[in-house]
Amino acid sequence: MVNLKTLLTDYLNFIEIEKNRSIKTRDNYNRYINHFLDWLSRYSKKNIDKLVPSDINLDSVREYRLFLNREITLHGDSRKRNTQGYYMIALRNLLRYITRRDIEVMSPDKIDLPKIPERDISIINEGELERLLGAPELSNLKGIRDKAILEVLFSTGLRVSELCSLNRETLNLKTGEFPVRGKGSKIRIVFLSDRAVKYVKM
Repeated sequence: MVNLKTLLTDYLNFIEIEKNRSIKTRDNYNRYINHFLDWLSRYSKKNIDKLVPSDINLDSVREYRLFLNREITLHGDSRKRNTQGYYMIALRNLLRYITRRDIEVMSPDKIDLPKIPERDISIINEGELERLLGAPELSNLKGIRDKAILEVLFSTGLRVSELCSLNRETLNLKTGEFPVRGKGSKIRIVFLSDRAVKYVKM
Protein backbone atom coordinates (compact mmCIF):
# COMPACT_ATOMS: atom_id res chain seq x y z
CA MET A 1 0.00 0.00 0.00
CA VAL A 2 1.20 3.53 -0.80
CA ASN A 3 2.38 5.37 2.31
CA LEU A 4 1.02 8.74 3.37
CA LYS A 5 4.27 10.62 2.77
CA THR A 6 4.24 9.55 -0.88
CA LEU A 7 0.56 10.43 -1.21
CA LEU A 8 1.24 13.85 0.31
CA THR A 9 3.93 14.56 -2.29
CA ASP A 10 1.58 13.44 -5.05
CA TYR A 11 -1.19 15.63 -3.64
CA LEU A 12 1.04 18.72 -3.40
CA ASN A 13 2.10 18.22 -7.03
CA PHE A 14 -1.57 17.83 -7.96
CA ILE A 15 -2.70 21.12 -6.40
CA GLU A 16 0.26 22.99 -7.88
CA ILE A 17 -0.08 21.65 -11.43
CA GLU A 18 -3.70 20.54 -11.88
CA LYS A 19 -5.34 23.04 -9.53
CA ASN A 20 -2.94 25.87 -10.41
CA ARG A 21 -2.39 26.82 -6.77
CA SER A 22 0.48 29.11 -5.82
CA ILE A 23 3.75 27.89 -4.30
CA LYS A 24 2.72 29.64 -1.08
CA THR A 25 -0.50 27.59 -0.96
CA ARG A 26 1.49 24.42 -1.62
CA ASP A 27 3.91 25.29 1.21
CA ASN A 28 1.03 25.96 3.61
CA TYR A 29 -0.66 22.64 2.83
CA ASN A 30 2.67 20.87 3.17
CA ARG A 31 3.18 22.42 6.62
CA TYR A 32 -0.36 21.69 7.83
CA ILE A 33 -0.41 18.06 6.71
CA ASN A 34 3.13 17.29 7.86
CA HIS A 35 2.15 18.61 11.28
CA PHE A 36 -0.62 16.01 11.31
CA LEU A 37 1.67 13.22 10.06
CA ASP A 38 4.30 14.02 12.71
CA TRP A 39 1.61 13.84 15.37
CA LEU A 40 0.09 10.66 13.87
CA SER A 41 3.50 9.00 13.88
CA ARG A 42 3.82 9.60 17.65
CA TYR A 43 0.19 8.70 18.31
CA SER A 44 0.34 5.40 16.40
CA LYS A 45 3.94 4.66 17.45
CA LYS A 46 4.87 4.09 13.81
CA ASN A 47 7.70 5.54 11.77
CA ILE A 48 6.34 8.42 9.70
CA ASP A 49 7.45 6.70 6.49
CA LYS A 50 5.38 3.65 7.45
CA LEU A 51 2.10 5.50 7.90
CA VAL A 52 -0.66 4.39 5.51
CA PRO A 53 -4.17 5.74 4.77
CA SER A 54 -5.82 3.25 7.12
CA ASP A 55 -3.96 4.91 10.03
CA ILE A 56 -6.31 7.86 9.60
CA ASN A 57 -9.57 7.08 11.37
CA LEU A 58 -12.20 8.82 13.48
CA ASP A 59 -10.34 8.14 16.72
CA SER A 60 -7.01 9.51 15.46
CA VAL A 61 -8.67 12.59 13.93
CA ARG A 62 -10.57 13.27 17.17
CA GLU A 63 -7.38 12.99 19.22
CA TYR A 64 -5.51 15.22 16.77
CA ARG A 65 -8.16 17.91 17.06
CA LEU A 66 -7.79 17.86 20.84
CA PHE A 67 -4.02 18.13 20.41
CA LEU A 68 -4.39 21.07 17.98
CA ASN A 69 -6.67 22.88 20.41
CA ARG A 70 -4.37 22.37 23.39
CA GLU A 71 -0.94 22.70 21.76
CA ILE A 72 1.06 25.77 22.68
CA THR A 73 2.70 27.33 19.62
CA LEU A 74 6.25 28.63 19.34
CA HIS A 75 4.87 32.08 20.20
CA GLY A 76 3.70 30.80 23.57
CA ASP A 77 -0.04 30.87 22.92
CA SER A 78 -2.74 28.47 21.81
CA ARG A 79 -3.92 28.16 18.21
CA LYS A 80 -6.89 30.27 17.17
CA ARG A 81 -10.02 28.46 16.00
CA ASN A 82 -9.72 29.69 12.44
CA THR A 83 -6.08 28.51 12.29
CA GLN A 84 -7.16 25.08 13.55
CA GLY A 85 -9.67 25.12 10.71
CA TYR A 86 -6.87 25.51 8.14
CA TYR A 87 -5.20 22.33 9.43
CA MET A 88 -8.45 20.38 9.20
CA ILE A 89 -9.29 21.71 5.73
CA ALA A 90 -5.87 20.59 4.50
CA LEU A 91 -6.36 17.12 5.98
CA ARG A 92 -9.86 16.82 4.54
CA ASN A 93 -8.63 17.83 1.08
CA LEU A 94 -5.85 15.25 1.27
CA LEU A 95 -8.45 12.58 2.09
CA ARG A 96 -10.52 13.71 -0.91
CA TYR A 97 -7.47 13.32 -3.14
CA ILE A 98 -6.74 9.84 -1.77
CA THR A 99 -10.37 8.86 -2.35
CA ARG A 100 -10.11 10.04 -5.96
CA ARG A 101 -7.15 7.70 -6.35
CA ASP A 102 -9.50 4.82 -5.43
CA ILE A 103 -7.49 4.12 -2.29
CA GLU A 104 -9.55 3.08 0.72
CA VAL A 105 -9.44 5.76 3.38
CA MET A 106 -11.71 7.42 5.92
CA SER A 107 -14.39 9.56 4.24
CA PRO A 108 -13.37 13.25 4.21
CA ASP A 109 -17.01 14.16 4.93
CA LYS A 110 -16.59 12.74 8.43
CA ILE A 111 -14.32 15.66 9.31
CA ASP A 112 -16.35 18.58 10.64
CA LEU A 113 -14.64 21.93 10.60
CA PRO A 114 -14.50 23.98 13.80
CA LYS A 115 -17.19 26.62 14.08
CA ILE A 116 -15.68 30.06 13.75
CA PRO A 117 -17.42 32.98 15.50
CA GLU A 118 -18.35 35.80 13.16
CA ARG A 119 -15.73 38.51 13.06
CA ASP A 120 -16.52 42.05 14.07
CA ILE A 121 -15.61 44.35 11.20
CA SER A 122 -14.34 47.79 12.12
CA ILE A 123 -15.16 50.44 9.55
CA ILE A 124 -13.51 53.84 9.66
CA ASN A 125 -15.78 56.86 9.37
CA GLU A 126 -15.56 59.57 6.72
CA GLY A 127 -13.50 61.90 8.89
CA GLU A 128 -10.95 59.18 9.71
CA LEU A 129 -10.70 58.27 6.02
CA GLU A 130 -10.05 61.86 5.00
CA ARG A 131 -7.36 62.21 7.70
CA LEU A 132 -5.70 59.00 6.44
CA LEU A 133 -5.77 60.09 2.80
CA GLY A 134 -4.54 63.56 3.77
CA ALA A 135 -1.64 62.33 5.92
CA PRO A 136 1.14 62.18 3.24
CA GLU A 137 3.24 65.32 2.86
CA LEU A 138 2.92 66.32 -0.82
CA SER A 139 5.97 68.59 -0.84
CA ASN A 140 8.31 65.66 -1.57
CA LEU A 141 8.41 62.57 -3.79
CA LYS A 142 8.01 60.15 -0.87
CA GLY A 143 4.80 61.87 0.19
CA ILE A 144 3.42 61.88 -3.35
CA ARG A 145 4.23 58.17 -3.63
CA ASP A 146 2.45 57.44 -0.33
CA LYS A 147 -0.55 59.50 -1.42
CA ALA A 148 -0.76 57.57 -4.73
CA ILE A 149 -0.56 54.25 -2.85
CA LEU A 150 -3.38 55.21 -0.46
CA GLU A 151 -5.61 56.48 -3.25
CA VAL A 152 -5.05 53.33 -5.34
CA LEU A 153 -5.78 51.05 -2.36
CA PHE A 154 -8.91 53.00 -1.44
CA SER A 155 -10.36 53.19 -4.97
CA THR A 156 -9.59 49.62 -6.07
CA GLY A 157 -9.76 47.47 -2.92
CA LEU A 158 -6.47 45.81 -3.84
CA ARG A 159 -4.66 43.62 -1.36
CA VAL A 160 -1.30 45.11 -0.32
CA SER A 161 0.48 42.12 -1.90
CA GLU A 162 -1.36 42.81 -5.17
CA LEU A 163 -0.34 46.45 -5.05
CA CYS A 164 3.31 45.52 -4.45
CA SER A 165 3.36 43.26 -7.51
CA LEU A 166 1.74 45.83 -9.81
CA ASN A 167 3.47 46.80 -13.03
CA ARG A 168 2.81 50.48 -13.74
CA GLU A 169 2.82 49.73 -17.46
CA THR A 170 -0.40 47.71 -17.06
CA LEU A 171 -2.29 50.73 -15.69
CA ASN A 172 -4.48 52.40 -18.28
CA LEU A 173 -4.58 55.93 -16.91
CA LYS A 174 -6.90 57.11 -19.70
CA THR A 175 -9.71 54.70 -18.82
CA GLY A 176 -8.65 54.27 -15.18
CA GLU A 177 -8.74 50.46 -15.34
CA PHE A 178 -6.23 47.64 -15.22
CA PRO A 179 -6.07 43.85 -14.71
CA VAL A 180 -4.95 42.31 -11.42
CA ARG A 181 -3.89 38.72 -10.85
CA GLY A 182 -5.22 37.72 -7.45
CA LYS A 183 -5.56 34.54 -5.40
CA GLY A 184 -5.57 31.35 -7.43
CA SER A 185 -4.01 33.33 -10.32
CA LYS A 186 -7.48 34.63 -11.20
CA ILE A 187 -7.49 37.87 -13.16
CA ARG A 188 -9.98 40.64 -12.45
CA ILE A 189 -10.40 44.19 -13.70
CA VAL A 190 -10.27 47.04 -11.16
CA PHE A 191 -10.93 50.75 -11.59
CA LEU A 192 -9.06 53.82 -10.38
CA SER A 193 -10.79 56.92 -9.10
CA ASP A 194 -9.99 60.26 -10.73
CA ARG A 195 -8.03 61.24 -7.61
CA ALA A 196 -5.97 58.04 -7.79
CA VAL A 197 -5.18 58.67 -11.46
CA LYS A 198 -4.11 62.22 -10.61
CA TYR A 199 -1.55 61.13 -8.02
CA VAL A 200 -0.25 58.13 -9.98
CA LYS A 201 0.51 60.52 -12.86
CA MET A 202 2.50 62.91 -10.60
